[in-house]
Amino acid sequence: LTSTSNCKTFRYIWTSVWTSPRTQISGLQINHNTSRTTLVQFVSSMQSSSLFLDSIVARYDWLLTFAHSPAVTPLLSTNDPPPCLQSAQLNASIKSFSTALPELQGELDTLRKAVASLEAQMSRLLSLKRECESILSPFRRLPPEMLMEILRCTWTTYERYSEARRDMHRSGFNVFDIKRGPWYLGHVCRSWRDAVENLCPDLWSNMIIEIPPRTGSPFHRAMKRNMVALLERVLERTRGHQLDFSFKHYSSGSSQEGQVMAQCFSLMLTHSRQWRRTELVITPPLLSRMSLIHGKVDWLEELYLTCNGDPIPTNINAFEVAPRLKILHLENMHRSAQVRFPGANLVSFFDGRRFSGHDVTQRYLHVIASSPNLVSFSWHHHSHIPVSSPPYYPLITHPTLKELSASSGKLLRSLRLPALTQMALRSGREDFDDVPVKCPPDALSELHDLLVRSQCPLTVLSLVDAVINEHLFAIIALCPHLRNLSVEFNGWTGEPDTFMASLVRGMSETQVVEGLHRHILVPDLKYLDIKLIAVEDNHISFIDREFVEMIVSRVGSESYSSSPLKLLALTVIGTGWDCDLGAADYRALNALNGNHGFHLTTMLENADTDTD
Repeated sequence: LTSTSNCKTFRYIWTSVWTSPRTQISGLQINHNTSRTTLVQFVSSMQSSSLFLDSIVARYDWLLTFAHSPAVTPLLSTNDPPPCLQSAQLNASIKSFSTALPELQGELDTLRKAVASLEAQMSRLLSLKRECESILSPFRRLPPEMLMEILRCTWTTYERYSEARRDMHRSGFNVFDIKRGPWYLGHVCRSWRDAVENLCPDLWSNMIIEIPPRTGSPFHRAMKRNMVALLERVLERTRGHQLDFSFKHYSSGSSQEGQVMAQCFSLMLTHSRQWRRTELVITPPLLSRMSLIHGKVDWLEELYLTCNGDPIPTNINAFEVAPRLKILHLENMHRSAQVRFPGANLVSFFDGRRFSGHDVTQRYLHVIASSPNLVSFSWHHHSHIPVSSPPYYPLITHPTLKELSASSGKLLRSLRLPALTQMALRSGREDFDDVPVKCPPDALSELHDLLVRSQCPLTVLSLVDAVINEHLFAIIALCPHLRNLSVEFNGWTGEPDTFMASLVRGMSETQVVEGLHRHILVPDLKYLDIKLIAVEDNHISFIDREFVEMIVSRVGSESYSSSPLKLLALTVIGTGWDCDLGAADYRALNALNGNHGFHLTTMLENADTDTD
C-alpha cells in the first residue's frame, strides 16, 4: 500500500468503526437495549482497527535496524569529503528519506486526529457514565428527615462582640440577595427545593434585612424591584418559626430606599410575635412606630436597638411586656426618652446616649435593683458630665453582677458588687466619632471606694480616659487576681506621667515566695495593654528602661514568677513625641517575643526618636 492508500484505508476503517449507526458513541446510539449481536460486531471492528494500527507501525520497523555502511560511519567524525561512490550512496539515502518523511508525517497527523477524537469521545463517555451513576445514586432519594438535617448544616452563625458599642452582629442570609442562603439551596434540584421551601423554616428564620451595596461602591445601594415581595416570601416560609434577624436602614439613603424599607419594617412589625433575637438600626420615623408591637413580643429574648439620626423625645413602651427578655442594648436614644422593659429575666443591659443630668442615675440604679439575674451592666453617657453631687441614693447590693462599664461617680457610689470580675471605666464616644469622652474627675476615686466596699475578685480592668491620680496605685493594689489590665489615653497631655511611672515602679517590686521572685502587685497579670493616642509634641517619661525591666521580669525566668506575662500591647500614635527608651531597650523588648509564650505588639508612630 502506498502512503496515500494507507491513509485512505485507515480513515475508512476508522469511520466504519466509530460512525456506524449501531455503534456511534458520541451520538449515544448505543442505548440501554443494545443487542448482543451489535456488541459483538463492535468488538470485532475494534479488533480489526487494532490490527491495522499494528500494521502501520510495522511498516517502519526497518528504521530500528537501519545503519550507515562501515565506509560512511568514519566520515561522521571528520571533515573529509566522501569518495564518489559514497557520495552517490548518501544522495540515494537522502532521496529515500525525503520520500518517507511526508508519508510518515501523514500517518502521524492522521493518528493525532484520531487520538484527539478518541479523547473527546472518552470525555463524553465518562460524562455519560457519571450521569448514569448520578441517577442511581441513593443520595437522590434521601428521606426528607435526613435531607433536612443536611440542609441545616449549611446554616452557620457567628457572634462578633464590640467593646466600644456593646452591639452584637449575627450572620444570616440577606433577604435581598437571591444568590445566597436558602434561595441558592433551592436551585439544586426539585427535592431540595421542596425541602428548603416547606420543611426547613429555621433556614429562613435567620436573616439580614438591609439593601446590599452595589458592587465596588459601598456607599450606594443596589435596589431591586421586588424587595417587599422577597421579604413576604421569606416570612411565609418561616411558618411561624422564631425569628433571629438584623434590620438596618440608615437616614442617608434615597427616598426610594426609605419607602421600600418602611414597607419592609411594617412587615416585620406584623410578625413581632415571632421575634427572638433582633437587631434594629432604624431612623427616628421608624422608631416612633415601635409602639405598635406593645404586648406582641412574647418570644423576644435579645434586642439591640440603635437610632440612626437625631432621636426624638418620645418614650418607648413597645417592650414593656416582654417576659423572656434577657439582653437589651440601647444606642442613641433621646436623652429624655424612657424605654420601659421588664427586668425579671434581664442578664445584660447597655444604654449609650447623651447625658441629661444626674437625676437619671436613679433610673439606672432601679434597673440594677429590679434585675435579680443581671450579669452585665453598661451605661455610657456619650458626653461630659460634672462631678457628682448630692443627693446620693441608698446603697444597692447586687450578688450576681459580674461586668460593669460606667463612669458616673454617683452610680458607682451607690453600688456594692461582691461578684464583680470585669470593670471598664469609660464614658462612651461623643457624636459616635472616634474620640472617647473623658471620665468625670471623681470616677477613679469612686471606683476605688466601690472595690473597697465590694471586696470582689476583679480579673479584668479597663481605664479609658480616666483622670489619673493617686487612686490608680491603690486600685491596682486592691486587685490581686487581676489578669488583664488596659489603660487608654486619648489626647495625651503628660499629666498622668508621674502616676504611671509610680505604677510601673510598683509593678516591678517582687518578694521571694517558695524560692521564686513573685511580684507584689497583680502577680497573676497576663495581658497588659497601654494606648496613648493623639500625642502631640510631648515627652513620655514612664516608658523608659525601668518599664522594660518590669516587663522582662514579668515575662519570667527560672528564678521569677511561675505565672508569666503573656502579652504586651504598646501603642503610641501622634507627632513629635519621644520617650526614654534607647536602642538597647527596644532590642530587649523585641528579644522577649516568643519567650515563655510571650507576645509583643507595638505600634509606635511618628516618634522623634528611632523606634526600630
